[in-house]
Amino acid sequence: MNTTPVDCKTGKGKILCADDDAGILRVLDALFTSYGYGTVLAHNGEEGVQMFRQHKAELVAAVLDLRMPLKSGIEVAKEIRAESADLPLIALSAYLGGAQQDGVPLKQCEEAGFTAYTTKPFAIEPFMATIGECVEEYLKKRGAGH
Repeated sequence: MNTTPVDCKTGKGKILCADDDAGILRVLDALFTSYGYGTVLAHNGEEGVQMFRQHKAELVAAVLDLRMPLKSGIEVAKEIRAESADLPLIALSAYLGGAQQDGVPLKQCEEAGFTAYTTKPFAIEPFMATIGECVEEYLKKRGAGH
């Protein structure tokens, strides 16, 4: 039995990144590219939905900020879920929290169909391990696992 962590440096496919912070998009683009993934970048929620529809055949995951103009990450996730039941959706936000905290409750993320969530700022290794695990599981489900 293989007990080594997922090698997420052998990225396959593209990851949709939707965030209204251009700096975060640059970081995600550079990070995912260094791990072998392609990226599709969106600067707001509406553009995120458009980019999903244009590239959905190539996508292996989507990383969505929860607070964006035009459509929130929750709204984007719901629209993606209506068209793709199993694409990994990762919430990325500085405003995640429990029901009593000032932020988007984790329950809302679960109800919208998010697979995982990460708070900003994030540590690269655990974040990429989450991405790698989500993508590997998705590719196995699609019959394209490695």
